Amino acid sequence: MAKKPGQSRYLREMTGQNNKNKTNKLSIVHLVYTMGLGGMEVSIAQQASDQKERGADVTVVCLYENGKKGEELKAKGIEVIALNLRRGRGMFNLIRPLNRICKERKIDVINNHVVGVEMQTALVILWRRIKKSIYIIHAPVSYTRWRKWRGILQAKIANLCFDRIVMVSEALKKHYARSFKIKPERISVVLNGVDPEVFYPRTIVPEERAKSLGLDFIEPNTFVVGTAVQLKAYKDVPTLIRAAVRVKQKQGAGVMFVVAGVGPLKARLKALVKELGIEDCFKFVGWIKDMPNFLAAIDLLALTSVIEGLGTIVVQAMATGLPVVVTDSIGVRDCIVNNESGFMVAVSDDKAVADSIIKLINDRGLSKKMGKAGREKACKYFSFAKELDEYWDLIVN
Repeated sequence: MAKKPGQSRYLREMTGQNNKNKTNKLSIVHLVYTMGLGGMEVSIAQQASDQKERGADVTVVCLYENGKKGEELKAKGIEVIALNLRRGRGMFNLIRPLNRICKERKIDVINNHVVGVEMQTALVILWRRIKKSIYIIHAPVSYTRWRKWRGILQAKIANLCFDRIVMVSEALKKHYARSFKIKPERISVVLNGVDPEVFYPRTIVPEERAKSLGLDFIEPNTFVVGTAVQLKAYKDVPTLIRAAVRVKQKQGAGVMFVVAGVGPLKARLKALVKELGIEDCFKFVGWIKDMPNFLAAIDLLALTSVIEGLGTIVVQAMATGLPVVVTDSIGVRDCIVNNESGFMVAVSDDKAVADSIIKLINDRGLSKKMGKAGREKACKYFSFAKELDEYWDLIVN
């Protein structure tokens, strides 16, 4: 969508920057899939909270259910609307409710975080004459064979109809520029940030460690490999499970794998753990409310995703001073330097994952060195305050 004359001046006036007596508030809507517990949802919740604190009226519209982060936003006084659309083709039913929401709330800015509803959102932008539209892409999308035309069409619509296109990592920007022909100059990169005063290295006393991990008990001096993911296919937890089998065969007792998170594959994953005979050392602990404490209680973070836009949990672990073992899932390339702040191996390579974990278990000096390097990088490049400022600047400038 071509930029309208005076658009930035209008938005600055709405936020009170050019007119101190202006009583109108900037009205912002965030369009999301749902507000669950993933890195994307954490980032959106932070944006919404920050924008409300800056004086804007903020509404979060979920295509599906609210989720836990949605309930947290409601508790902060932010409006969260769940449309409960039918998944898949049901997304075409988005136009009418989104148009109504934008009309009733006199929306000035649309932040679209949903891949696949570019056309629907663009129609509402045009119909309601939305003054600023931002398309934020949090993760790579891969289309096979003939379906690639769909991604190219979506990219063309985004190019034409949104004022700004934002991605959460340089690697993701390169992926979209190469795969879907989006001109690199049209893309802004805003890295997901981490608060180093919330995620920082510290020691959890033994009697509190099990509680922080969501366990009833853990043997002293146990080396804990942890992760926090949604239990969905693209997170590829089976690769971590198979790696755990290899680690157990070589290391024996004294190593525990702990997975925090919820999702539709929980029963299937637990069945795989039972089938492979590692129930004693591979635990699913569900939703963890205190993620900083969870990360402080583990010794190493492992993330075996197939695709990631950035991998917020990796940045949080680095800020906590943990070494990380990750698969090369695109976005994580912005997070770690291989062999410096962690190990990055091929996607689905459970042997390489296991070998990396074993190396860090047996070389605590290397583990500590990588954790320190990761902390320094997280604090230098993944600024929480900078992330929020950059998203606000995209809205008002």
